[in-house]
Amino acid sequence: SAHAVALAARTFPEHCWVIANTDRRIPLADASIGALFSVTAPREPSEFRRVLAAGGRAFVVVPAPDDLCELRSKLLGENSAHERAAVWLERFAPDWKLESRSTIADKRLCAPCELVDLALSTYRAGRASRVARLGELSALEVTLAWELLVLRRAPGSPSLAR
Repeated sequence: SAHAVALAARTFPEHCWVIANTDRRIPLADASIGALFSVTAPREPSEFRRVLAAGGRAFVVVPAPDDLCELRSKLLGENSAHERAAVWLERFAPDWKLESRSTIADKRLCAPCELVDLALSTYRAGRASRVARLGELSALEVTLAWELLVLRRAPGSPSLAR
């Protein structure tokens, strides 16, 4: 989010902030940074490994299993948990060690326009039937939940994946 990075840059002006996609080449030199933040975005472990210095940390935020479960129930007719962190931990292995894993969660009463924004921001409302259901929703209490994974490059892991 450009807005989040702008706020971070104003709060911590002594650091350099860059917005980039790891599914493309990040515009940074090899082994040039100490920390990388990926918040609910595509992530490519080899690109993390390329730009992070030895001992560097990756802060990865993924939706928690119960994120938007109430909205999923209304739109998709399902309320099952979707485990996402395990998939990313497997993709980052063996070059990365999990330092910590924590959950950040909140329940909010969301107005219909907020429900539309939430659904559209998560690719859950792409089909016409789902868009129609979105229009029928009234205010709904929704779980907003994320998992924060703090990963450190394993000692001896190669700096370049290419």
